[in-house]
Amino acid sequence: DTALSAFASYSQLSEGEVLHYQKDVDVPVFWHIPRSGGTTVQDIWGNCLGLTIANNIGVTGGHNVDESIQTFQYGGGATYVNVDTTTKDGLIRAKKLGLVQSDLADVIVTPYLYESADLFDVPSINKKGRTFTIIRHPIERALSVFFYLQSSSEELKFQLMTIEEYVDSPYCEENWMVRFLTNKLSEPLTTEDLELAKTILERKCLVGLLDELSTSLARFEKYFGWSTATTANDEKCGREQLTTEGENVHKHPHYDKYSHVYSIVEEKNEYDLKLYEHAKIVFSNQAPLFKD
Repeated sequence: DTALSAFASYSQLSEGEVLHYQKDVDVPVFWHIPRSGGTTVQDIWGNCLGLTIANNIGVTGGHNVDESIQTFQYGGGATYVNVDTTTKDGLIRAKKLGLVQSDLADVIVTPYLYESADLFDVPSINKKGRTFTIIRHPIERALSVFFYLQSSSEELKFQLMTIEEYVDSPYCEENWMVRFLTNKLSEPLTTEDLELAKTILERKCLVGLLDELSTSLARFEKYFGWSTATTANDEKCGREQLTTEGENVHKHPHYDKYSHVYSIVEEKNEYDLKLYEHAKIVFSNQAPLFKD
């Protein structure tokens, strides 16, 4: 299948494969699903664990015109590589600058797994991406996207839109996860696409759940050999507060599952809901990977 072959740049989690992380071969690639705790975990990795991150911050402060790859400290002191791995154009530039060969990034963050796979398609390197993610309940996520847009978007249409108008509009989330896993961003989806998304998630991805955030973070840290240097450092970087309250969190009303809003979003995200149920099974099946 073409979709699966596009994922050849990522290490497999299947029988007979190397299931543990190999520091000299594997590069952690975080599949960032919007409004699913990704901003929070990146804060923890950068500020608490001292990891160097490739994400969208790398092109702030004029670094988008840098002609060679380098790292810099930003804001509270976390270190970033001067690329933007969260856009398709940014990934092309990151490849041109030699992001993977540079060994500068401890973790690459992106929503685009297909385009990121291309970073590893370089003859001289024997490296693979090791993908991992945090998944949130699709209906909670879709509602969160709306309230985030309403409060943060500069576009008047979102500021003035009601949630009822949003769920009936073409802007409403519609199976984002299955679409991004199968690279079918706009055309109609089928049950085959859902099955493919399940297979990719299972074979290629370490799965974390937003509802199990502390466990998920502990699993990733154990798997990748990231450790917090000290508890004092954890306190200084506010890890506990980040894990419980989150960065970039928008409080929003809760909708009853029999409400109009809930049922429309449920209908529009039928495949993502099924993928989420599968992700919970993968999450529990993967537990042995994190044992001592």
